[in-house]
Amino acid sequence: MASTAGAFAQRKAQTLAELAADSGDFSRAGHVDERARPIVGLVNRHPSFFTTSSCAGRVSLFADPTTATRAAGMKGGEWVYVNHDPADADAIVAAVRRKLGEDEDGGEGMDPECTLVLRFEPFILSVEASALEEGARLVAAARDAGYRESGITASDKRFILAVRCSIRMEVPVVSCGERLVTDDALRRLVSIANDKHAANSSRAERLMERFIAVFGDELEAPATRGGDRAAAARGDEAGETSESAPHIEGEWVLMVDKLAAKRCKDGIKSAGWLDQGRRAGASDDGKRVALPVTSAGAAELVIANSLGGNGWEDCKSLPALEAIRDGHAELVQSDESAPDSPGKPPTAPKLQAKQSRQSPAATMKAAALALLPRTTPQTPAIIAEIPTKWEKLGDLALLPSCSFLSDEVWTMGVRERLYPAVAEALGVARLARQAEVSQGPKRESRAVMLWDPVNVGGWIETKELGVTYGLDVTKVMFSSGNGTEKARMGRVHAAGETVVDLFAGIGYYTLQLLRHAGVAKVFACEWNPNSVAALRRNLQLNGVESNRCEVREGDNRRVAPVGVADRVLLGLLPDSETSWPTAVAALRAETGGVMHVHGNVASGEEEAWTRRLESEVAALAADLGREWAVRVEHVERVKWYAPRVRHLVADVRCVPTRLGAVWAAGVGAATSPMARNSNEKLAAMLDANEVEKKLKVKLPPGSPESVLDGAMSSQPVRRMHRPSPADFRAGPSTHREPCVMTGLDIGPAPWTWSPAHVASVPGVREPEVSVHVSDTPHLDFVRKNFKFKNMPFGELLDELTAEARTEGTGHDKKKTWYYLRSIGRNPRKEPAHCLAQFPGLAKELRIPSDILWGGSTDDDQYFSAVLRCSSGGLRLWTHYDAMDNALIQLHGEKRVLLFPPAASAGLYLDGSSSPVVGPAVDGVDGKWPEEFPAYRAARAMAVEVTLQPGDVLFIPALWAHHVEALHGPSIAVNVFFRELPKSMYPAKDLYGNADPIAAGKALDACETAARELSSLPRDHRVFYGGVAVARMMRDLRIEDEVGVVVVPGSIAPKVSKQKPDKPFEEVATAVTQTVTQVSTVNLAGVATGVAVGIALCGVASHVWRRS
Repeated sequence: MASTAGAFAQRKAQTLAELAADSGDFSRAGHVDERARPIVGLVNRHPSFFTTSSCAGRVSLFADPTTATRAAGMKGGEWVYVNHDPADADAIVAAVRRKLGEDEDGGEGMDPECTLVLRFEPFILSVEASALEEGARLVAAARDAGYRESGITASDKRFILAVRCSIRMEVPVVSCGERLVTDDALRRLVSIANDKHAANSSRAERLMERFIAVFGDELEAPATRGGDRAAAARGDEAGETSESAPHIEGEWVLMVDKLAAKRCKDGIKSAGWLDQGRRAGASDDGKRVALPVTSAGAAELVIANSLGGNGWEDCKSLPALEAIRDGHAELVQSDESAPDSPGKPPTAPKLQAKQSRQSPAATMKAAALALLPRTTPQTPAIIAEIPTKWEKLGDLALLPSCSFLSDEVWTMGVRERLYPAVAEALGVARLARQAEVSQGPKRESRAVMLWDPVNVGGWIETKELGVTYGLDVTKVMFSSGNGTEKARMGRVHAAGETVVDLFAGIGYYTLQLLRHAGVAKVFACEWNPNSVAALRRNLQLNGVESNRCEVREGDNRRVAPVGVADRVLLGLLPDSETSWPTAVAALRAETGGVMHVHGNVASGEEEAWTRRLESEVAALAADLGREWAVRVEHVERVKWYAPRVRHLVADVRCVPTRLGAVWAAGVGAATSPMARNSNEKLAAMLDANEVEKKLKVKLPPGSPESVLDGAMSSQPVRRMHRPSPADFRAGPSTHREPCVMTGLDIGPAPWTWSPAHVASVPGVREPEVSVHVSDTPHLDFVRKNFKFKNMPFGELLDELTAEARTEGTGHDKKKTWYYLRSIGRNPRKEPAHCLAQFPGLAKELRIPSDILWGGSTDDDQYFSAVLRCSSGGLRLWTHYDAMDNALIQLHGEKRVLLFPPAASAGLYLDGSSSPVVGPAVDGVDGKWPEEFPAYRAARAMAVEVTLQPGDVLFIPALWAHHVEALHGPSIAVNVFFRELPKSMYPAKDLYGNADPIAAGKALDACETAARELSSLPRDHRVFYGGVAVARMMRDLRIEDEVGVVVVPGSIAPKVSKQKPDKPFEEVATAVTQTVTQVSTVNLAGVATGVAVGIALCGVASHVWRRS
């Protein structure tokens, strides 16, 4: 160990000695870059480290070797342009033009093999450590600073560290003599490279800060600066001044002949002697270039010149010295700084000072730190909250999620001044902060606006590849990547085609096809309502005719057209496999077409993925009675999605074998086995598709097409994206209106909870559950058209999993439908608490109780959490609940029809359930059920919503609802919570549908009134029943809400003054007194009183009709 330590000390001493002479760095330049000197000096002050090579980061233009350059002896290519500072776009454009012979003078003449690559290479530092443990500490510090690719290479005797990161860029701009980008595009690329340079500099600063934080107490005192070669050459001690030192005050200029200017500039710049504060100039006669030189550089050149012949040994490595020696350059002072004395040296013109330009990141950092109180320490944690990168979308900058998070540091007063300063530094008018996207399949944005002085909101518009894309960044994620695939869709040969885009989003590929590829029509399927709204607006922004794009909102497995497409896009990651059957069905049966299938594929598995894709598409075609030859004719490698995982797009050609037998044999295409089922599945899909397109909802199996004639449109339900608790309580909760909340943090369940996954969770399969089993999808609680069956939960989930594999090919021929409403462990004594009963599921789902009732599942407002699983196509009877509840959709789509309390009289409620079920809910043949004459008026008052995984529907108490699983199995959890004090509900309620105690008394009075009246002749029942109902509505002041539903046109504001028979008078008085007590004493709030009165009228109307 002693010999190893001694060898380390010897190597370090030798390296530091070479660095003192500005050599010994094993980088390409052979010396330390000026920007890297601070961190190199810092590391070398630690006794356990010394640096072996470094690069501060650079922008370069590199020419690959060609036949001509190899013949000239340049085997490794040529660095046409290199700059360790932000690059000069004009200089790079000029260099490209020169290499291509585009200059007026012909430049260098065009080499037909010329290939130029624009690069940005980040900071890299190589360090030797004295021990493995010390090296590990430094690697950990580097990774904390953002250098995630750092690591150690260890041998028996040496430990070499590499500090590196992934901020890099490499873009070919010329290929085999052909220019790939215009000058403007090249300038834009240089700007991007400079942005990376700024990010690189900021990260290097963080590395220094982190190094000081970890190793600061262990550093040795600084030695003589390695960069002061003049002092080293003279043997001066640090801080001393030699009498023989040259006079270097003033501004110095190296006057160089034009032909040698480029080499000399590169040389003095590499040596760190180029004065970055002044611009280069020219001599009066224009024959020489004036290069600004720092005072230190001037001193070095003076010393070297004074050493005579002995000073020229390194001339080949320093072109400036060689030029001076050969008489092609001269070191002089500028006019204004030269001393005015006899025999003064030659002078050069005064060079103009450069305007200091600070990167936006540096400007923002300086502004942010300047606003902090002096007492606030500028710790690495605080500095880490100042962003060094951002996404600029139009006039809005989207900052990273960690930006300015600390309320203690960035107080309200600081933020009032901070955000305008940040916006000015970034050149934008608005600021937003990114947040983790929702974990459901819709991947909704959770970004929040930070600064929006004129209340524009989150809507932005940005232009890419000739297409304007708009979206609300607080609701929709913007995919700025996949640019090559967007461009490819714009170039694809698809003129006159019909295209189905199954995952349209805001129109990333749809708009490229419509604007540039000349397609005739696109069916754009998208299930995120916020994306749909943006897509519709983007179609208008880009001037797309309405007849060229039909937007279909919902799950593409439900809404996609069948048999119409020449081309189908499946642009979903990590894979789109669940929609492969939908894509096959969408293609034209008689001609086939192309599927563009996206997927994330592990490196080395591409061939297996394409072969599986071919065979499965061929099998899916056979299921639909199509004999197709299927071949992946191209695989586009879009980008690396993750380490060793690549985003691919397979172009799958599907050709009917009768048209392409020779082609199929020639390319080795997978072919469909003999088509099965005699086209029955395809015919069923076509029939269902036409019906659903008109009706706009999924038809349950067996529903007649005549439903169309009676379908009644419904108003949409209000939507709120990521509402705060205060917004929810002030809005839907107070106004007692349904609301769909999106983007809430409810955990990964919306992404993972398929029946198969739920069954795999420990502790789920074994417990026994009670399941509704029926031979019809239209469950009817009043008529009890189902039976209960006890089975292990895993068995039910297996049934639903099998159903999911076969569902999606038209009208399902299954004979059994399943529905589970979970109950408590002891169903006779406690309500359901599904997350407590299945703890494994609780890890994946978070109830948003902070928004819904502002508490937790431990307080009095919470009542129960119910797990609901059902077959696809199943429709649950219309019913109401006496408590508020939130329906959290987790798998599949669900259509929900909601009836306001004012419609209850038209629902003919029996208990809490309505006998109007199945197709009758929407009308049949334009007719409504004659036995329920008031239902049509109730149906006209309904609102409707389609829920998707991750949506949370707030259903206020007393809002009756009809629920239908649209596509495949459905899984949801609904949470009941109390609107009223706990004492106002029956203690033995187990399901959340028992009426409040006061309302129950009123309903009992209604039943009593009906029984008393039933003994009278019909004209008496009609008269006194109407008087009783009218009196209740009048006393509760709900005539306007309920009158139109109960008996349209017959409710007068005053009751007839004819004296009633005594039995009815007693009953009516009792009912009125009970209702008045309920509405004015027991139930606080006008809305609740109205709702209870409506329920009373509904029951009274029902028993009156039956009597």
